[in-house]
Amino acid sequence: MKILESKRLFLIVILLLTVLNLAFVFTVGLMLNKHETKEQTSHMGMMGKRDHFMVREIGFNEKQNKLFHQSRMHFRDNVDPLRKQLHQLNSRMIMEATSANPDTALCQHLCIQIGDIHTLIKQCTYRHMMEVRAISTPEQMKKLNSFYLEMFNGNNEHDNRSQRGKARMMEDRHCP
Repeated sequence: MKILESKRLFLIVILLLTVLNLAFVFTVGLMLNKHETKEQTSHMGMMGKRDHFMVREIGFNEKQNKLFHQSRMHFRDNVDPLRKQLHQLNSRMIMEATSANPDTALCQHLCIQIGDIHTLIKQCTYRHMMEVRAISTPEQMKKLNSFYLEMFNGNNEHDNRSQRGKARMMEDRHCP
């Protein structure tokens, strides 16, 4: 009898462990799926939200919407590698500038390369803007112009104000 109860208890423990393992695997799978979904959503980032807002606000029709998204994808395909390269160059410059014996010639060269990449990004941006302009009606152009002005000038003014505020805080912190 005791052997039968021991086998029965052993089977219950095995069954319980199996259920717990399956629940763990299922939970991990759900978490990974959620993480991948969040990554895909964050990859779209603000630009994806801005795209949808812009298309809705400008009032593109279906054909214009398709042309806009084709232009946007082409723009992203061209700019994303440049942004990655820009990030790498900025990191190299910071590492060199903060090293024990910074090579100023190398830092100057990196600054020039960074500026060249900024130029390429702005050229891609300009081409994309011209493509969007070409698919817009005159009424849509008015809205588009406002959108671009807000996007490029509005953010810069805010950034400059916040940078000035941060600089003042740092100055105040170091004053006796």
